[in-house]
Amino acid sequence: MKKIAPIFLFLIAFTSNAQTWQHIDASEYHASGDFYAGSNIQRNFNINPYDNSIWMTGKWGGNFYINTFDPTGNYIVYDKATIPVFGQFTAFDQIEFTPAKTFVVSDYSGLFSFDGATWVLESSVPDGCSISADADTIWMSRTNQNFLKWVNEANSLGTNSFRRIQSKNGITWVSTGEWQGTSTFANNVYTLYSPDTSNLLSWNNYDFKFPHYTDTMYTSSDLGFSLAHNGMFIDTITPNNSTNMPSSSVIEFEFDQNDNIWALFAPNFQLSTPPTHLAFYDQATKTWSNIYTGANSPLDFGAYMTFELDTAGNVWVINNGDLFILKMNNWPVWLDVLETDKKEANLSFKIYPNPASEEIHVQLGENAKADKIEITDVRGSIIQSTPYFETVKLKNKTSGTYFMHLYHDGKVIGVEKFIVE
Repeated sequence: MKKIAPIFLFLIAFTSNAQTWQHIDASEYHASGDFYAGSNIQRNFNINPYDNSIWMTGKWGGNFYINTFDPTGNYIVYDKATIPVFGQFTAFDQIEFTPAKTFVVSDYSGLFSFDGATWVLESSVPDGCSISADADTIWMSRTNQNFLKWVNEANSLGTNSFRRIQSKNGITWVSTGEWQGTSTFANNVYTLYSPDTSNLLSWNNYDFKFPHYTDTMYTSSDLGFSLAHNGMFIDTITPNNSTNMPSSSVIEFEFDQNDNIWALFAPNFQLSTPPTHLAFYDQATKTWSNIYTGANSPLDFGAYMTFELDTAGNVWVINNGDLFILKMNNWPVWLDVLETDKKEANLSFKIYPNPASEEIHVQLGENAKADKIEITDVRGSIIQSTPYFETVKLKNKTSGTYFMHLYHDGKVIGVEKFIVE
């Protein structure tokens, strides 16, 4: 396990409707320079509802990894170099949570769990493609294979194959395709719902899940939202029956702490076209607001993105490899601490020349103080440590990318990336 203290949080100058965006630059934390977002179908990003830790999976070079910001803001990377049970060819996909454990599915290796101290291979059954949690039960769907069910530390294989599943209070909805089909699954029997049986449905199913406080199933498509209760589709959310809905094509959505909706819109799910809007829906007033585009947010709507909500309703978005956070309510204290520390210490500093070869010079920002320098490689390994000097002789002449960390009184006051030629 590799643990790196949080370094940078950048305040973005975009504000709208009294909300503020902030930005965490992945290049300051991870060797790949990216927080991985997955794809429309395979979203590799989730937030633990039991402690608001941030979880992502990804791949850098030949290394597959799981990376997380824990509840206090410490950044941790789990990979095959530090967690032997992962093995040589473990690629990680979706993440889910029970009250006691974090679960990650690997299409090569099976189902892994983490209890906060130890990673365990719960099942070596391969071909996992998605997972879902229902209280203490984990469902793992498998590509063209029978599903796996984990409960009470035991595994069992089902007799059916599907690609996605959502379950709540024993009510189970599934999809047999990556983006098509909506079915209930009870007593090992599918009941398929389609426009042939309900005029409230599309043939497509881009995202589907339960809200926090009811057993009504919401599914999104190119036609908006379709709502089902007690096995029947009973209502919709579309531009025709709501106010200010940006479009009808919803590729991803999440429920906030009050069961209102945040939704991401894009014109063509199958072709992974870039999104057009991120917006909030108030269930009581049936009104869309907080409608974000590239014009009023720091997000790049020309690139794929995925998002999650924490338990306070703050919006976390992976976009262009970085994390962006929209503050809606009180958010984790560590975000405020980082921003406060940055303002108080005036953390800015410059290093030159960059690229460098023999030595590098440090120019501190106004009022900044430093007493120690550490240089790390892209994996976070310390390769040089020295008291603070304005000129640092580079001991490691190997070409590559490095990070200079400045300390004062034992605290990181800033980090800059540089290249050795």
